[in-house]
Order: sequence, then C-alpha cells, then structure tokens
Amino acid sequence: MSVCVEIIKGLAKSCDNSNMKGGVKGKVWITQLSLLDPTTPFTEEADANEDGVVIRALNFAQSGSSYALQTFETKAERNSFTTEVEVGTNFNARNNNAVLGLYAFTQGELDAIDTLLDVDDAVVIMQDNNGRLVVIGSEEGAKLSAASFSSGVLKQDDTVINVTLTANESKLPRIFKSAEGAELAQDIAYLNSITAS
Repeated sequence: MSVCVEIIKGLAKSCDNSNMKGGVKGKVWITQLSLLDPTTPFTEEADANEDGVVIRALNFAQSGSSYALQTFETKAERNSFTTEVEVGTNFNARNNNAVLGLYAFTQGELDAIDTLLDVDDAVVIMQDNNGRLVVIGSEEGAKLSAASFSSGVLKQDDTVINVTLTANESKLPRIFKSAEGAELAQDIAYLNSITAS
C-alpha cells in the first residue's frame, strides 16, 4: 500500500514577508503558452535567494514578432493578481487570476484588448510593488473569466476596461528571476528584450 505524504515546509517570520506592499505596477507582459516551445516552454532553476525553483526564461517555439511578449500598460493601481483555492476530492486547484484595468482610445487599442478576450492560453507576467515578477498561467495558460466596460455617465467617471484572466493551476503564481541574484532592472531588461517592438 502506498501512502501519499505531503512534506510540509515551515515559514519563518521575516521583514520581507511581514512587510509586503500590496498592488501591482501598470505594465504587464503577456504571451500565449501555444507560442512557447511545447517540450520546454520555460527554463526553470533552483534559486538560493528565492529558496525554491523559479522561472528563468521563456523559450519561444520560433523567432519573430509574433513569437514574443506583448505589453499592456495602464494607470497605476489598476492591476492586481489574486488566488482562490477550489477544494476538490483529489486535487485542490489554485485559480490564479490576473486582474487588468485597461484603457483604450484608438481602434488599434480596442482591437488589442478584443484579441486578449479570446485568448485561452495566456501567460501573464506582473510586477508587484515589492520588486518581484510573478507568472500566472505557466501550467496550462490563463483564459478570460470576466470582463466589463463602461463609458461612465459623467465626465469624471472611470472608463476602465476590466479584464480577468484565470489559470486553473496546481501551484500559486510562480516567481520569475532571470538569473541568480539578478536585480529587478535586469529581469525587466530581459523581458523587454523578448517583447515585440
């Protein structure tokens, strides 16, 4: 008879985990899992500073502007990520959500959001206000779970287009770190180097 045992790892209180700031920056990088190499979509390595395995790189299946990250930039304090755990008999799913507050003025901007609404395998990278980059959708991709748009009534009303992409995953959002000990600026430079121009 086999026994399934989950080894519990403890947490120690630290200034880092006790004083985390909420919120996510306005720039978000998005691609599709289907554009990445089907065998090894990500390079993953153990990172001593993160005390675990992190995503180091995205491995695109081909080169070219279609096989790249796209950026969605918005106002400050509009984006967030959340997780709800869906308890099951055999598996507890982590529904990791990328919550985007986007704004569009031109037809091209509306088209970019419209295309995002139909993607069912998004990989979303968001920068939190603690200098960390998190990845949502690394297992099977994220897809649209909610969206809303309103022009408002008064001139001062918000005209945000709210888009929520949800990934049903086995883990909480992953950390992206381009190299052991890399500074945030180096991580962002790497992401920008594989972003469509």
